[in-house]
Amino acid sequence: MKIALITYHSADNYGATLQAYATYKILKELGNDVQIIDLRINQPNPIIKKLLLFFKHKRFNDFRSRHLNNVTCRYSSFSSLQRNPPQADVYLVGSDQVWNVDISGEFVKAYFLDFGDAGIKRISYASSFGKEIWKPSNYITTDEVKSLLGRFDAIGVRERSGVEICSSVFKLRSTQVIDPVLLHTNYNEITGDINNSTNEIVLYKIINDSRFYNRAIEISSNLNLPLRSIGSIRKIKTVKSSYPEKISKWIERIASASYVVTDSFHGTVLCLLYRKKFIVYVGDPKLLTRIGSLLSMVGLENRICSYSDDIDKVLALLKSNIDYNMVFDILEKARLDSISFIKKSLAK
Repeated sequence: MKIALITYHSADNYGATLQAYATYKILKELGNDVQIIDLRINQPNPIIKKLLLFFKHKRFNDFRSRHLNNVTCRYSSFSSLQRNPPQADVYLVGSDQVWNVDISGEFVKAYFLDFGDAGIKRISYASSFGKEIWKPSNYITTDEVKSLLGRFDAIGVRERSGVEICSSVFKLRSTQVIDPVLLHTNYNEITGDINNSTNEIVLYKIINDSRFYNRAIEISSNLNLPLRSIGSIRKIKTVKSSYPEKISKWIERIASASYVVTDSFHGTVLCLLYRKKFIVYVGDPKLLTRIGSLLSMVGLENRICSYSDDIDKVLALLKSNIDYNMVFDILEKARLDSISFIKKSLAK
């Protein structure tokens, strides 16, 4: 079956790139011919920022060239996609925050698959609204979303809140499935075998917040372990920095860490996949939807910390053992259910 996949594959973001690869990989493993729709959200950067991010961009492009190399022609606009849609048996959107209008902006209708022949099968896998409440925007109305989603043969969403939005706002049935990164048990084909332990506390921070780093330094002092920041150009005094990491090294750093402190959804996903001791700090409560849904599913919502928490409480939590046998039992069932969702959706 020929599948045209639209997702956030071109952003120089570790989590977004890995989820695109994981989705592409599972569809191919199920015997499909998969092509990525090369629609890119324009994010104009000043020249100084482009220069600073040059090597990171090169490493991401190298990964995409090697692992995500079956792409359509480059679409420079949503209208160009509508005029010349890819030929496929199935259009599939997801995963990640493809239905978060704050991210997709003027391209939002593309991620609700508003292109191509009406008879082509349309499927969503692990699409996320990125928030608990749906709000229309200047780019798309609630009625337009309801109409477009009504054309889908199957709707898979990543968070429980997505199921509730589909039901209460759009009056449509959807299924909660897991993030595609969790559909695979490891990424050895990218990283090679990971056997070493670095005796480091790894920090993976998306949104800059001095409180995060101050707390991390406090944790480091108490545990007498060095800190290493990954995936960020920010330089913090007394913190080792690995930048720009290859995607393979980003995974390996988390997988081999003694402890991980993060605010990232996909950082949290990798902690689960590689059985790490970790805690999550999310400064903005609005950003808890994705991480909270995931950790609640595996019974680890207590790993989310607040900056007002006493340091002794935080240290005790970070050092406490996690019952990964229980976590993996839950994940394995969710993995099988999610793969079954994909198979049944394609077979309809």
